[in-house]
Amino acid sequence: METKKVFRVQKTNNNESLVKFKKNNGQNGQNVVSIALHSDKEDAIDRQEIVTLNVGGMKHETKISTLEKIPNTRLHAIAETARTTGKREFYFDRNPHIFVNILNYYRIGQLHMPSDICGPVAKAEIDYWELDEKNIHQCCWVKYISYEDTEEMLKSFERDEEDLHKDVYTDDRDSFWTQTRPKLWKAIQDPYSSKKALIFAVVSLMVVLLSITVFVVETLPMFDDNFVHAPDVSRNLTSQDLRRDLDIFSDISPTDILLLIDNICNLLLFIELIIKFLASPNRLKFLRSPSTLIDLFSLVPYYMGIMFVMLHPDPIKTLDFIQVLFALRILRIFRIFELMKHFLALKILMYTIASSTKELLLLLIVVLIGVIIFACIEYYMELFSGVETEIVHIPMAFWWAIITMTTIGYGDVVPKSLQGYIVGACCAISGILVIALSVPVIVNNFTVYYVNAKARDKLRKMKKRSEQAQKWRRLNEGMKENLNKRSIFGIILRGKKSNSVEAFILFSVTKLQLLKILEETDIDNDTPSSQTEKERERERERERERERERERERERERERERERERERGTK
Repeated sequence: METKKVFRVQKTNNNESLVKFKKNNGQNGQNVVSIALHSDKEDAIDRQEIVTLNVGGMKHETKISTLEKIPNTRLHAIAETARTTGKREFYFDRNPHIFVNILNYYRIGQLHMPSDICGPVAKAEIDYWELDEKNIHQCCWVKYISYEDTEEMLKSFERDEEDLHKDVYTDDRDSFWTQTRPKLWKAIQDPYSSKKALIFAVVSLMVVLLSITVFVVETLPMFDDNFVHAPDVSRNLTSQDLRRDLDIFSDISPTDILLLIDNICNLLLFIELIIKFLASPNRLKFLRSPSTLIDLFSLVPYYMGIMFVMLHPDPIKTLDFIQVLFALRILRIFRIFELMKHFLALKILMYTIASSTKELLLLLIVVLIGVIIFACIEYYMELFSGVETEIVHIPMAFWWAIITMTTIGYGDVVPKSLQGYIVGACCAISGILVIALSVPVIVNNFTVYYVNAKARDKLRKMKKRSEQAQKWRRLNEGMKENLNKRSIFGIILRGKKSNSVEAFILFSVTKLQLLKILEETDIDNDTPSSQTEKERERERERERERERERERERERERERERERERERGTK
């Protein structure tokens, strides 16, 4: 027997929805069952509850009760306004894509942020709609808050970069040194601010490299001049110690040419340090800077050694002090950090290390824990194995663990037993994992600094080229205007009558304007000026020129009036 079921929905006169169930059982006929589901009047949404929010051209419809779910917010105030005034549509000139997530927060109670929106934009929208950023869902919170960490990282770097490329302004009424000192300091700090600054920086860098080269080359046997020889002393223990100490100096005795080069380099570096100190706007801060301390600690031993040798020519009596001065000579190699001024990547690397101190400290602690654990285990494994081992005590095992965890593996100290091999393998694998997990954090900091610095450097160069192009354009326009329209030569060529006073005034104005433009277009000094200040100065100059033109026009009008009076008097 075949059974067919048919469902059909129809409306009755009393606006009730009915479901008709049709059942066909052959000869048994049809049975119809009507079930009233619900009333259309009860299901219809009250249109007075709907409010339309037009955000950036995108319309959103929602219930007023939905907007009232979160009090003390902008949308909650909109809901109250809609109930009291009857207004049902509101327009906001805000980001429509973020508003979708904000409106969903009122609907479902979870605040999410789009993944393609950066943190500052999302924060601006959250602040505008008067929401609490702490309510952002955990899945979006990490990306939202990451921009604050990035901004905090870049603050010190950008502050130093802004101080480095800050414009220098001086008053013509100031003294020569007052006008020169800021420009000199900028040339010292920013090698690319002008051609003269670049030449000064290159010479300074060459002197530093030459000084380091002399320090390295003087240890070669071919440059050994045996400057100090061990005296003929007896063979007792004290004399043998003295001979050994003096032999240290006899091994490093540079030739006269190296001494001359070294003296010249130290003299030039000392003069440079004095110039920096005099030109520095904040001398106390300058003395506390790392670069200044490096220069001081590298120069002081040199000059103290010269003075000490002059006052105490016998090296045996003052051997200990000479050894200290000799050891301090190694500080000159830190002058290599002068390269940071010329290579952006080196500067960023130093900022990265400074900003990653927490990560580096964590890496050091984890490595230290691993070194202690594996060193102790390795020592006792070798001790209980009964074989002859090179790890005779735990401090020696520390050295082995450090070399193994950092995957250097000198091979000077190695385990000899099977248990020691297993511990060594675990130590090497642990070191790889620890370093591999810590290094990406430091690399990420370096990437953030580098990308930001490259973008700022490119933008600064574009602005500089634009300013230079504007200067040349103003120069050409000024020359055309003054030489073709306002100059005395144009008046003479037009055959106009002009007295000597008017010609002198016009020629003076032309000369002053041309000198002003040439002064602004100083090719040797490419230091960019403040755009706003220059615009105001040009506007004042144009106003003065217009006033002078009006005065000359009035003078010409008075001259023509006097000419007409004389003509009428003649007639």
